[in-house]
Order: sequence, then C-alpha cells, then structure tokens
Amino acid sequence: MTDPLLRVDNLQTHFDTADGVVRAVNGTSFTVSAGEIVGLVGESGSGKSVTARSIMGLQAPGQIVEGSIHFDGEDLTECSDRTLERYRGTRLSMLFQDPMTTLNPVFDVGEQIAESLRVHKHPKQSLLDFSHVPGFADRSSWRRNRERAVELMEQVGVADPADRVEAYPHELSGGMAQRAMLAIALAGDPDLLIADEPTTALDMTTQARILEQLRSLARETETAILLITHNLGVVAELCDRVVVMYGGEIMERGPTDRLLHAPEHPYTIGLRECLLDGTDAERLDSIDGRVPDCFEGGSGCAFASRCDFATVRCSVENPPVVDVTPDHEVVCSELEVVRTETEAAAAAETAGADIAVDGGTPLRSETGPDALGRRDAVGQDEAARSTADVELRSDEGHPGTPILEARDVTKTFDLSNSLLDRLFGTARTLRAIDDVDIAVHPGETVGIVGESGSGKSTLAKVLTGLHEPTGGEVRFDGEPANGLASRSAEQLADIGVVFQAPRSSINPRLTVREAIAEPLYEQGWNRERRDRRVEELLDLVDLPTAVADRRPGQLSGGQLQRIAIARAIALEPRVVVFDEPVSALDVSVRATLLNLLVELQDRLGLTYLVISHDLDVVRHLADRIAVMYLGEIVERGPANTLFERPSHPYTQALLDAIPRVDENDRSVTLAGPIPSSAERPTGCSFHPRCRYAVPKCSESVPDSRVIGAAASRCHLAEEVAATNDASREDDRTQPTRNP
Repeated sequence: MTDPLLRVDNLQTHFDTADGVVRAVNGTSFTVSAGEIVGLVGESGSGKSVTARSIMGLQAPGQIVEGSIHFDGEDLTECSDRTLERYRGTRLSMLFQDPMTTLNPVFDVGEQIAESLRVHKHPKQSLLDFSHVPGFADRSSWRRNRERAVELMEQVGVADPADRVEAYPHELSGGMAQRAMLAIALAGDPDLLIADEPTTALDMTTQARILEQLRSLARETETAILLITHNLGVVAELCDRVVVMYGGEIMERGPTDRLLHAPEHPYTIGLRECLLDGTDAERLDSIDGRVPDCFEGGSGCAFASRCDFATVRCSVENPPVVDVTPDHEVVCSELEVVRTETEAAAAAETAGADIAVDGGTPLRSETGPDALGRRDAVGQDEAARSTADVELRSDEGHPGTPILEARDVTKTFDLSNSLLDRLFGTARTLRAIDDVDIAVHPGETVGIVGESGSGKSTLAKVLTGLHEPTGGEVRFDGEPANGLASRSAEQLADIGVVFQAPRSSINPRLTVREAIAEPLYEQGWNRERRDRRVEELLDLVDLPTAVADRRPGQLSGGQLQRIAIARAIALEPRVVVFDEPVSALDVSVRATLLNLLVELQDRLGLTYLVISHDLDVVRHLADRIAVMYLGEIVERGPANTLFERPSHPYTQALLDAIPRVDENDRSVTLAGPIPSSAERPTGCSFHPRCRYAVPKCSESVPDSRVIGAAASRCHLAEEVAATNDASREDDRTQPTRNP
C-alpha cells in the first residue's frame, strides 16, 4: 500500500491571546491519499480552517507547537519559508472561505488568475510581471495567460467569461467571486487542493458543476482534495472519507457512507439530526450550547458540556479511541450507552411510522394546512384554489391588499463602456428583471429561488427601494413606492433588510450596540431609548447583552447573522427581506437561526421575503415560492407543490442538483452556465439548457399556464408535471436505502 500524499500527526496549533492560550487545533491526525477526497466537517470554531492554514504554512499569528505535517514524505513544519513558498500555488493550493477578503481589489479577476499561472511556471515574481506595456513584459505570454484565464472561468461555470475576467472583485456577486477563486486555485494544477467551503455562496446547479469538476480532478489527475464544508449533502456527494472535528480535536473518522448513515459519536449524530429533511416540522433539531473557546487547561472530552450522554468521567478523563472497524474510529467514553439509546430511539421511531402508515393517516397533505401554516385552502373548488395560490399579484383568495407588490416591473442596466459606444450604436443593455409580477401578503413568507444571475437580488433591491425600476410599479400597502426618494418615513421603516454577507454589510468600526442602534438614531431616538431598544433586540435574537460592546470581528458568523436580524427589525418593520440568511452557517447554527426566524415571525407578526440558493431552507420557511430565471418568474406556487410536483424543467433541474445525504443518486449537473441577460435566447429563455426542448421552444415565448396548484411558463408544463408524477410513483416502489 502506497504512503498517503498528506499525513497530519498530532497537530497542535495554538494562539497566544490576552485571555490565555487558545488551542485551536489540539492533537489532530488524519491522512489524504493521491486521488482521494477527504471531508473535514464540524461547527464553526471547531478548528477546521486553522488545520487547513497550518498545512499551508499560513497559521500565523498562531504557532504549531507540536506534531508533524508530512507532504509527499517531507515534513512541512520543518521546511524553510522559501520551500513553503515554492510549494504554495504549485503543488499545494487552497481555496479560501471568503473570496471577497481574499481577492485583490486593485487587480481585475483575469490578472489574478494569470498571476497564479505565472507563479506555477516562475515562482519568483516582480512588479514588472504585472505590466502590460511592451518592453516591460512578454505581451504574448500575457495574452496566453489571459486566454487561459477565460478558459478557467468558463470551466467553473461563469457566464460571459471573456467579459468577467475584466471585472474587479467588487463587481462580482458572491457566487461569481467564489468561482473566480476556484479558477485561481486550479490554475497551478496542484497535487493537493484544500477547499475551504468551496460551495457556500453557490446556487445548486453551479454547486453540482463544481462538485463534478472536483470529482473529475481527483479521478483523472490523482489530485488529493481536503474538503472543508458545513454541507453534509456535499460530503455525501463527493467525499471518500470524513473527519469530524470539535473543539480542535477529532471526534470520529471513517468512510463517508458509514459516518453519515450510521454515526457513532454523539456529536456526529447531533450534526446529522440538524439537517433539513423536507418534512413539515416547524422546529428543527439543534445542538444546545456553543463550541468552547479552547482555552488551555483541563482534560476530558471537548464535547462533554453539550452532550446528552455525558457523565462525570467525560469531564475529567480524556476519552479513548475506539476502533469500530479497521477504518472507523470514534473518540468516546460512553460509546456503548450511546449505541443502546440510539438504537432504542430508532426502533421507537420506526414503530411510530409503521402505525401511522397502517392507520391510514397521510404523512403529508398537499391541500391541508401543515405545521408551517401553508395556505392551501381546504374545500375550495380546485380551479379557484389554484388561481388564488398561483397568481402572486392577485388579491383573489387572500384577505386585504398585498403589503408589498410588483406590477410588470422591469430593471435594466446600461453596459456601455463609453459615450462613443452610445454614439455609434454599440451600447449593450442588461435586462436584469423582465416584466415581473409578484405580491407578498401580510403574515406570509414568499421565497424566491434561482441561480446566480437570475435576478433575485435585483428584484429584492427594487422591492425595498434600493433600486428604482426602469418600468412598471412597486406598491406598498397599495401606495406607489418605486424608489427610496418616493417613500415616506413610515414606508422606509416598515421594511427591514438582512443582506447576504453580514460581515461586509455591518460597519466593522462600530460596536454591536452602535450598529443595531444606527437606524434608531436616524429616526431621532434619544440615547436612553436606543439603549433600551438594543437590549430588547438582543434578547429577541437570543444574544447576551455582553456582546453589545463588542465589534463584528469578535463575533462568530452565527452571532453576526443574529445582529443583522436585530438591526433589520429595530424599527418594528412589517416586512423583512432576507438575502441568503443562512448560507455561510454550519448545520447546527443554521437550524437554530431558522427556528429563530419562525419564532420571530409568530411573535411579531412579520411578513418575510426570503431569497436563497438553498432550496431546503426556502421550503422550510416559505408558504409560496417564485422560481426566477434570466429575470423572469418561470414557475410559482405553494412550496410543497413546487417541490413535489414541479412543472417547469428549470425547477426540476434545481431540485435534481441538490446533494442529498439519504439518496443514492448523485446530484444532476445542469448543462451550461446561465446565459447573459444582455443576450437573451429567443423564445423560451431556458430552451438552450432544457432537456425537454422542442422546436417551438426556440420560436415562441410560452404563456403562463395553471398546472394543479402552480403556474408555469413552459410549452411542455403538462408533460413535465406528468413525468415527475411517474418518477415519484417509481420512487415509492423502490426499497429504502439501508446503510
């Protein structure tokens, strides 16, 4: 058996702080072989990213105080800085978690990919290598690197790659920036790729394409991949083995299928139970407490303070390493107790499910109200009910006027580079939103889904007044509200917004108290009243008042997201718009925050508009869903209907692209990237990528038609829905997966 390409033995990386020594990594050991994909999972603060940075020699200001990191037989902990620099970008490459803080803001994306190509060939660089002036740099070499940069951008699924390589980081969406970072990481053709949350900001179809690319990279070039992710579906889809970290230590490791379907450690079991499973349960399971700060001192199991099975021994004695099988290890003192109680709980759950099925009670009702209050009316005529559910701009079937509404809204952007473009008729226009109708009624949650570039965030900005529509009308409580300038103070206060990246949307120089109180200050609240309100808001989002005097850099991702929510509801708005509310959070924090959003809506009577790439999140929160593609709403209807019986091929493609822990089939990659809104296809915009397309799809624009409880803009909507009905019936007859 050949030696693994990477071997980490008893790695310990510590940080000296004013409060003591933080043991961020505390005795981690694992291997990664050539062509193998190993997943490193665990909550934020578990030590995953510090482990990755230690491998790359980028652990500063931390220090590796013990252990070794052998790469291809050489101990990286004993290498000189020059040797590490030679390895980085050539044999070792890392895709960092936050592309916006990693990409250089003063160079366009193409130049940064080209830099990686140059480093691969000539590790020693100078400032002149960035010059495009003849005589200072090889122009032909620069052109070749630029062409290769375009190829890499296309390879990772960026639309209009020739244009995008000329974009600067601030001109890219979060998903595009993540793909640009992946192109940079792949440019050097590394032997080991460390990917830290590579799919966090990506939509499902792009994620499926990236996963397929990573899988091909490992299979065809024998590249070893260490994948750090919160997404257990991605782990199930891609990884050969899994290492579970908590508190800087390894809790469990072994083959992916076994760890995800028959986990042994209480922490792994807890992570597994936090997953969204597509049921209508209003409250999700979560792991109580938080990851410890790992300050020096004490012994015992790191997870003991949060473990339901912990005994006194767990707090004072280091747990043993138990070999469940030759390739499966669990670090736990109470493993037999965990097994006994877990098996008993599983048996009771199975017995309960059998009773429910035998008794004839349906497990899910598409037409009845469920735990989330889906608004599928009972006892109405089918056609009338469908129209009420489907027509989001209509008042029919809903009490009162929509609180927020868009009527025939269009938003365009001028892509002209200069006045000469306009004078000579070469100007280009991007149609980000195309005649969109949508309405949100009081107390409900409407979800908007679609790939990056489909117009979701632009629509949200138009609805909130941050963008003024080019055509059509936005109405709030029946009154015109097209832009911020046309809105009254009451209308402005009635809409709160939680932006996609709280770390970049909250001023890092302000304390938490100042950040939350900023909208209150703008409304003229005095200091005493602001302070009382901040304390109320912190209590609402379940944060201690002690965090009020901290700054954003001192908070975790989950805490920051709660601060963003507190700020958004500070003025007691009636509508809150969420743009990717939980995209960067681990499964346990995500479950806790989704529970919080449901509780806040119930307590405060809020109305939600939720935009997300994560279709499971939208299904859990939303009463109705609108699916967007190239600025158009192509399908809309009740959440359960769109998930269980999609009638548009694009909706089906989004669902097929979701990686699942409990399914044998791999996610399906949708062919090609989303086209540019500046060069829209004729006929149905989706037909170039549609597996059902027929000639008329490219010749005429489809009308919206009612299919059951949904509406779909597709010539073949009935056929697609019937195909999905047949497929679902086949799934019912298949045996369930048995790990």
